[in-house]
Amino acid sequence: MSFAAVIGLVALVEANSMRRQQRPQDVSFVFRWLHRLWTFVVGDAVTTLIATAAGAPFAIYHFHRLSHYGVVANLIALPLVSLLIMPFALLSLLAMPFGLEAAPLQVMGLGIDLLLATGKWVASLPGAVSILPSIPGSALLLMAVGGLWLCLWQTRWRALGLVAIAAGMLVSGEGTRPDVMVERNGRSVALRGEDGALALPPATRANYSVDHWLLADGDERDAKAAATDSPLRCDLLGCIGKVKGKTVALVRHPAALEEDCRTADIVIAPFNVGRACQAAARVVVDRRALQSAGAHALYVEGLSIRSESVAETRGRRPWVPDQETTKAPSLPAGQAYARDQGTFDKDLAPNSNGNPEE
Repeated sequence: MSFAAVIGLVALVEANSMRRQQRPQDVSFVFRWLHRLWTFVVGDAVTTLIATAAGAPFAIYHFHRLSHYGVVANLIALPLVSLLIMPFALLSLLAMPFGLEAAPLQVMGLGIDLLLATGKWVASLPGAVSILPSIPGSALLLMAVGGLWLCLWQTRWRALGLVAIAAGMLVSGEGTRPDVMVERNGRSVALRGEDGALALPPATRANYSVDHWLLADGDERDAKAAATDSPLRCDLLGCIGKVKGKTVALVRHPAALEEDCRTADIVIAPFNVGRACQAAARVVVDRRALQSAGAHALYVEGLSIRSESVAETRGRRPWVPDQETTKAPSLPAGQAYARDQGTFDKDLAPNSNGNPEE
């Protein structure tokens, strides 16, 4: 983000240096002072807009946030830094050998307090920050290349950078959102509800993974709000939910393992489930899979359930244990982890003894 902002500002200075600027001559002191003040305000606003626009794609890609009142914050913060913080920081450094640094440091501290208060006030304004869903890497690449093209060229060819930026904005909403997400320890799970928003098990507490899931989904709710009126049914042994017609079981105690492995399409457990559960043609995300491949994201695509892990997406790291996991039986291409609903209903039908068939 810093490199992008610097490139944008350098291109701005370069373009502005080519313009002929006529300074007012034979005018009063008040007019010159007002002209300088106006130049300062306009310069601060333009540089803030350029720096914000240059870093916006990276901020959205990594942090899923976009601030709107940076100009207001900078108009207040820049004088504080220029007139209070930095000058008195230098003055305190020069006064330290004589033991007279206390007063300059107090003035510097006042400037820092005002700077922090400015940030809090601007952040509290209505609509100060927008939460945006994650964008694919291809969109970020197009916008970055377009921005570089726009800043580096000096002829009319630079306008083609706007085309690449526009193309990046068009493909930014084409990412597929996962239907089930599992934290690396298997204790936090998020399911996509019928309304398209993420749902969390009741009483889910906020943590890094849950907060990041909501931000990446463009959801402004916190964990408590996302867990309210949850469609998942939970007890002391685990939770059961539905995603696009597929049953998802979050097993919290081994006592519920036998039933959940028999009835659920997706089984998630923070412990090893064993071979009996792994043998079925369904998705199982247990401690062995999580320790080996990291957090998982599942996509329900018709009869199939596609699984992605951190290790598959980013590659394996030397410090991550490479443990072998028991894989589900291979199925025809395009039907990995598929499960025929008719067979599923037949398996649950009671036999002659009145018990479900194994």
